[in-house]
Amino acid sequence: MIWQSIEISNVLEEIGNNGLPSEVFPLSHCKGDCDNDDECDEGLTCMQRYSDEIVEGCIGTIRDSIDVCILEVSTTSTQSRDDKIYPTYSPSIWPSYSPTLEKKQATVQNYTASLISKDPDTGRLIYSKYKNQGQNNAVNTVPDYSAAGYRAGGVPIPFITTKMVVHPSDSADDDWENIQSAIDKVSALPIDSNGFRGAVLIKAGEYTVSKTLRILTSGVVIRGEGSNVNGTRILYSATQKSNLFEVGHRHQDDEDILWRDAAYPFPVRYTSQRIADSYGKHQCS
Repeated sequence: MIWQSIEISNVLEEIGNNGLPSEVFPLSHCKGDCDNDDECDEGLTCMQRYSDEIVEGCIGTIRDSIDVCILEVSTTSTQSRDDKIYPTYSPSIWPSYSPTLEKKQATVQNYTASLISKDPDTGRLIYSKYKNQGQNNAVNTVPDYSAAGYRAGGVPIPFITTKMVVHPSDSADDDWENIQSAIDKVSALPIDSNGFRGAVLIKAGEYTVSKTLRILTSGVVIRGEGSNVNGTRILYSATQKSNLFEVGHRHQDDEDILWRDAAYPFPVRYTSQRIADSYGKHQCS
């Protein structure tokens, strides 16, 4: 067998179904929908998926129950997301006596390593671009969560001084006004050198809120007293779909204010995007 003739790509893609179209068969690595091993390239096996099983060694997404051609590996059983037992495939089991399988494993590892590598000089990770299913250009990179969290992570979350305290009311049917009033009062306070105005402490107890609570300025912190049955609990009683909390100003036609320019798809891990307002007067990124 000439291993070099097999195209190795670990991006999931559905390109054929039940032998149609015939020109796409046999299918290559991470491609579906196959029905049996004969519909896969030499050295690949058809992984039978019964639900939303994860396809080990492949990236991206594919529809539930779509069978996928993968490298030949051992079969085990695993617990599926719906708590049913389905057969799946574990690429961690590679027979050491098989140089062919070892070479396949190394090939897939090298492909994955090409997406994320380490700069030998700085020690920082380098993220290479790839294309998702249905895309023509390689514009995506593996998400980097190292900068997630308060001030990009690595900085302790500060404890902001309480400026207003809200207590549960036994007589009020709706606590919206009490909570919103406290938010507005803290929002009107001057901002400090660290960018905060103060915290609104909602004491433990049960509150009923009938409409959205709005925070229109930065530097305001909402704090409760625990999430268990003895903590702060807010029952949102709105009769139409809406958010309990909203931060920033909203236009009455907020769904029409901004829309994504279809000519500029939003790649994975991008932090800016070309948009236009509903009147087409401005564009920004």
